[in-house]
Amino acid sequence: MALCCLSESLAAQHMVSYWPQYRGVELPAVTGFTHLLYAFGEVDDTGGLLLSGDLSALLAMKTAARASGVRPGLLVGGWNNGDDRTITAAMTSPAGREKLARSIAAVLLEHQLSAVEIDWEYPDSSEEGKQLVFFLAELKRQLHARDISIGLSVPALGVHADIIPNAVFEHIDVLSVMAYDNVGGPHAGRDFFSDSLHYWLKRGARPSIIAMGLPAYSRPSPQTFSALVEENPLNAWRDTDGKSHWNGLPTIRWKVEKARSYGVGLMLWELGQDAEPPRSIVMEMMKEVGDGFSGER
Repeated sequence: MALCCLSESLAAQHMVSYWPQYRGVELPAVTGFTHLLYAFGEVDDTGGLLLSGDLSALLAMKTAARASGVRPGLLVGGWNNGDDRTITAAMTSPAGREKLARSIAAVLLEHQLSAVEIDWEYPDSSEEGKQLVFFLAELKRQLHARDISIGLSVPALGVHADIIPNAVFEHIDVLSVMAYDNVGGPHAGRDFFSDSLHYWLKRGARPSIIAMGLPAYSRPSPQTFSALVEENPLNAWRDTDGKSHWNGLPTIRWKVEKARSYGVGLMLWELGQDAEPPRSIVMEMMKEVGDGFSGER
């Protein structure tokens, strides 16, 4: 699969996706993205960074990324069924923050990765929000003079988004806005996307660092976009079956156009959930932001 160059309107913006360990070693083409992040690096009980299990997926991700001129990186943290005890504990003291930042830097260097994204779900108080700022400042110090992109995953809206201080913007290159998993409505509807984008812009985030999230799965009944399309090809062109919600290709196209109009980037959770062309979310993303799509996956 070959994807052409990004248009000027999004050429300078971040295009981020992820490759979880459980997806294995068979990656689709990743041309057109700027960052591809291996998920997940875990914070262990000692406050250090742990890459557990078979790392063959990490090697495959790095190989695919480098072959396409994409930054290979690491996503640290994650939802983890709501258990954020280890990352929270690491953030509570200067020594803990220094140790975690040093551990992350060492892993990035060992595995020759050029991007990292912190996914703490979630800071629960203003004090923890301040700790996040201190940690990002320490991480930036540890990575000083290295060509490594620092990213931060943030909630789209709500109380957990409000806790994130504006000061984080000074220490990061990418702000990945998780504009999905909305409760009380379609989990990733157009209004939610628009409201989330406007929220972070009003907070003072520079458009150039924002990457607005797109889902490749449904809620409340979780299915990958690939499974949805295999079940019924019409699902590629709609957002709901009346029971569950997802983003069909027309909504993906609308969101890409919205991002382009505001000069922000995009991120996709996650690459392994996508369908094959011609009903591919990635294909639709790159067709809208670039000069077209050609070839086979």
